[in-house]
Amino acid sequence: FLARREPMARIFKPSHFHDMGKFTLMFVMLWAYFQFSQYMLIFSANLLEEIPYYLSRTDHGWQYVGVFLVVFQFFVPFALLLSRDVKRASNRLMLIAIWLLVVRFVDNLFLVSPEFNPQGLNLHMEAGEHTSAIFFHWLDLAAPLAIGGLWLWVFFTHLGRRPLLPVGDPYLQDALESTGGH
Repeated sequence: FLARREPMARIFKPSHFHDMGKFTLMFVMLWAYFQFSQYMLIFSANLLEEIPYYLSRTDHGWQYVGVFLVVFQFFVPFALLLSRDVKRASNRLMLIAIWLLVVRFVDNLFLVSPEFNPQGLNLHMEAGEHTSAIFFHWLDLAAPLAIGGLWLWVFFTHLGRRPLLPVGDPYLQDALESTGGH
């Protein structure tokens, strides 16, 4: 967004976006590492109190959400971000970042929603009683949109009031002259 507007339009170079693409790729791999490590620890420990957590996420449609998350939160972004051209194109990188935010929202629903059912909280679920089918409440979307909208409003309000470059920084000119060295 800022790359097309002054003063950032003359400062941002493809190398900056390439670095941001590498940073995004690193976070995609870090997410996969954390998720797999958590699963492997719980699976190998075989703790009785953790079994209902995984049973509720492998039945009644939630298994498809799990596969969707593995494919579209790791494999697809990983494959796309391996390309140098994708990482250097700000529009493509922005689309991947937006996609990752959407899939991250789905991941948060996947972590929380199977423990709830339309009648209320299912706290006393036994290992064989995983009956929570996929459902969607309007607040699942309204709450993040409200909080995100409030955050964006505050962010853009303050963004218009402050300079985008560090005014008075003695090293600013040297930093601007040395950009684009990749």
